[in-house]
Amino acid sequence: MIRSLLLSPFKDLVPGDLGAPKDVFNLKGSSAALFITLLMLRQRDRGHLLLTATEDEAGTLLKEVLFYRQLLDPGHRNGHLLLPDGDGIDSTARRLEAVRRFGRGVLLAGSVRAFLQSTWRPGEMPILRLSRGERVGRERLLERLSDLGYRRVSLVSARGEMSSRGWVFDIYPANMDEPVRIELFGDEVDLIRTFDIDTQHALREVEGVEVLGATAPLPEYGWI
Repeated sequence: MIRSLLLSPFKDLVPGDLGAPKDVFNLKGSSAALFITLLMLRQRDRGHLLLTATEDEAGTLLKEVLFYRQLLDPGHRNGHLLLPDGDGIDSTARRLEAVRRFGRGVLLAGSVRAFLQSTWRPGEMPILRLSRGERVGRERLLERLSDLGYRRVSLVSARGEMSSRGWVFDIYPANMDEPVRIELFGDEVDLIRTFDIDTQHALREVEGVEVLGATAPLPEYGWI
């Protein structure tokens, strides 16, 4: 009953095919979020981009869409992502992660500025994947990290930094909350562990890690 009452106000606005209305006006309050949700339900096999004037507006709309999505489609598994518009490495990393997760059935929302900023496109994003037992030369690893925009320092303390001591590499991936320590045995990855940024002590072992780029691409790589 609730579902039919929610659907009825927009019944004529939501097309039966994969097309969508070109212009819809006067959607007040949370009605815009409801309309977006209904369009997503009709077009589950597509990714959806939502542009707003500001990042705050995008965040508010995302929360409202998530509410309606949980109400109308409680079994959904796809994400609702925010594309941030900051200039620092944290914002760059969050944009990379959002773009990487974007796909069919996913809503990616952000300000016009966020979509105009340089961002790697899906399929073109540089990623370094390392796993235990993998063969990778020390010099080749240094080269790959440099290509990804990681800055070499004596002691890692922030995202986008890396250090090396012999065959031990400390890396703070732009897309991770904790840095990782990679130990090589010759040309083979022998051990991968996260570590505490303050004490520098190892925390836990992991089987593999994905390191996203720490820098944005050239300016022409905006989304719109």
